[in-house]
Amino acid sequence: MDLERLRVCFPKLTLIGNISSHTVHLGTRDQVVAEVESVMAQAHRVGGVVVGVSNYVVPGTPPENVMAMVETVERLR
Repeated sequence: MDLERLRVCFPKLTLIGNISSHTVHLGTRDQVVAEVESVMAQAHRVGGVVVGVSNYVVPGTPPENVMAMVETVERLR
């Protein structure tokens, strides 16, 4: 989802998610980090976003990818 477009349409709504569960599930560590960095940059620009996995962490997702996501969010908070 385009957070900036959503913010224009819904200026008072708290948005949640936007990190691709597909990327976290099947991507490399570097792809996960890049995805989170992109989402965090958008979230900082538009405000009012609780960043997280867009749907849910898919069963079988490598724990290393989940940790990469969490560590990147914490680093960029």
